[in-house]
Order: sequence, then structure tokens, then C-alpha cells
Amino acid sequence: MHPYPFRFEPIPVAKVWGGRFLESLGRLLPGDKDQPIGESWELVDLPDLAGTIVNGPAQGRNLAELRTSMPDSVIGDLRTAEPHGGFPLLVKYLHAADNLSIQVHPTRQMPDSDPTAIPKHEAWYVLHAEPGAVIYKGLKEGTTKEDIRAAIGSDSLPDLMLAVPARPGECHYLPAGTCHALGAGVVVAEVQTPSTTTYRLWDWGAYRTRVAPREGAGLRASRPA
Repeated sequence: MHPYPFRFEPIPVAKVWGGRFLESLGRLLPGDKDQPIGESWELVDLPDLAGTIVNGPAQGRNLAELRTSMPDSVIGDLRTAEPHGGFPLLVKYLHAADNLSIQVHPTRQMPDSDPTAIPKHEAWYVLHAEPGAVIYKGLKEGTTKEDIRAAIGSDSLPDLMLAVPARPGECHYLPAGTCHALGAGVVVAEVQTPSTTTYRLWDWGAYRTRVAPREGAGLRASRPA
């Protein structure tokens, strides 16, 4: 089989901070109109999840199968770029009806202290933003490690963050190790390293706990948040 432009079945992901905006991008969302859907995974190749092709001769096969059967055509010299040997990018849409948790992803140095950590870089291309919406991107000048340690798990942490206006058409690169959060009212296309290691530092207090309990501050999440 010769390679051709592959299309994949989007995978909707329910998130407490999501909404239904992704329907306006042509995505079929599960559940009723009140069920929050935060993400649509468009291209994914993880050890336990791979996108299914919906067009052409390879229809019904997933990306992992295709990568294995025709590696030169699918990823070429990048076939060993990821620790699990998968496709080196994960692409998704995100709709933040509410603030995402303030989080950080591991750098290449962190696996020394956490062998399961896989470095993760990501970039957000802003598709839509409500008036006044922001992206939390990095720390204010002069913020120290001690400041961060004291603020983790408390509502003082956002005060240490840089809040950047979210403007459609702009792209924000978030290298591994950057404290960040997607603010409420923002829709982005995200391209990231296919790592599921996330350290959540703050989840906006009692509101989030009351709506849907999640892992505590500073714990690793099983999926990107």
C-alpha cells in the first residue's frame, strides 16, 4: 500500500472544565448537551490508544498498526524518537469553558527523580477566545523556587503566573518545565509530545473539588490535563 493523506476518527474526552464548543468544529460529541467535553484527540499513537483511520485502503486500521507495517513512510528516521517508539506528535483540540489546572510537564532532567516521566513540550494555536480570556504562561520575573513551593496547592499560585491575553491566530509554545494553564473561554489546537505525564500544581480550589474530585495538587495525572 502506498501512503496517502490519512484521516483519523476524532476521540472526544470528557473533562470537568470542558463544554460543547467543539461541536462547532464539526466534532460529534457524546452525551447530552450538559455533558462537558474538553478535548478531541485528532492524532494519537500511545501504547494504550491509537487513532483509527477512516478513509482509503487503510480504513479501519489504527496508526500503531500502520507505523509498524510501513515505518519508513509513516515516521522515517523519527521511528525511535519516542520512548515507546510511537508517532512523535499528538494533536488535539481543547475547549476550556473553565480554567484548566496550573500544571507543569517534565523536562529531560526529571526522569532521574521519576523514571516513569516522559518529557513533554506543547504548543497552543488559539482558535477562539472570549473577551478578556487569558493564557497562563510561565512565571513573573523574580519568582523563586521557594515562592513556588510555598504557593503549590493554594490560591496564591495564580498571582505568580504571567497572564497573557488569548488572541485568535496566535501561537504559544510551552517547552517542558513551563508552569502553564489554559484560561476559561479559550479554544486551542494543541500539538504536543505524546507524553501523558502531568504534574498538577493547583486546581482552582473548592469549586473543582465540589464538581468533580481529581488528584491532589502536585500529583501526577494519568492523562494530560
